[in-house]
Amino acid sequence: MSNENDDESAETGQEGPDEPAQVLVIDDHQISRNSVIRLLQAAGLSVVGAPSAIGATRLALRRGIQVAVIDLNMPAMRGSSLIQVIRKSPRLANVGIVLLSGASDEELVTAAGEVSADAAVSKLTMKDTLVPAVQRLLARAQRIPQQSGRFSMVEKQAPPRIKRGGLA
Repeated sequence: MSNENDDESAETGQEGPDEPAQVLVIDDHQISRNSVIRLLQAAGLSVVGAPSAIGATRLALRRGIQVAVIDLNMPAMRGSSLIQVIRKSPRLANVGIVLLSGASDEELVTAAGEVSADAAVSKLTMKDTLVPAVQRLLARAQRIPQQSGRFSMVEKQAPPRIKRGGLA
């Protein structure tokens, strides 16, 4: 079993540290991170966790993440700052982002709007709202051509056949 994050990491169900995962959960509080991971795994999703924003973009690229669930209030780098970094990265710009927080709804909605998060979920209501939000973003990811660190999600098309007098 991979121990991707640190000694406090949740089990991710991944066979190795470079296996693809659909969702990356970034939360500095171990109990919260583990709860989110278990909730998403119970819905049949492939999930990996990270204890901080540091190294999260590298992990997202390496694992081919399609959705990131990011805690708003983290000590080294606020979730809103991490989202700005992700949005500026050409290889991660299309990752679906759910901003997660125990903060007031007003603060959460304001922060989500400022950084262009795709969804905002309160930790108080996440049992009912997180999985549908993540599933909606995963469905969107299937429709958007994306580049990951390893491969293109866009199917390669055969070049057009050329015959005498022009295209076939």
